[in-house]
Amino acid sequence: AQHSLVIGISGQVVAWGCNRHGRLGLGQAYDAVDIVSLPTSVADMAGGVRSVSGGGRHSAVVLRKGVVLLAGDNRQGQLGHDPDILQWSGSFLEIAEQTFTRQVRAI
Repeated sequence: AQHSLVIGISGQVVAWGCNRHGRLGLGQAYDAVDIVSLPTSVADMAGGVRSVSGGGRHSAVVLRKGVVLLAGDNRQGQLGHDPDILQWSGSFLEIAEQTFTRQVRAI
């Protein structure tokens, strides 16, 4: 694995490792940063997080209310958005509801 995500004791999402194409979801301030060496909190994720997962070039967060958030490479549609419109995102985006079953519990 080239990057890691964990849920901290207080419920915050923490990420580090390769950030190419924004796969850590750390936001615009980190868009030009390829490697994040130290565990870094992902903004606007405190509490309500059920699970996290790091894919090959993207990351996913499932909130307790079933919302799925994705960040990273979208060139093959990994983030659930049209790759002709969105190549990648350095911030977590909510996946469009109609593209998955609302009862997601974990990834």
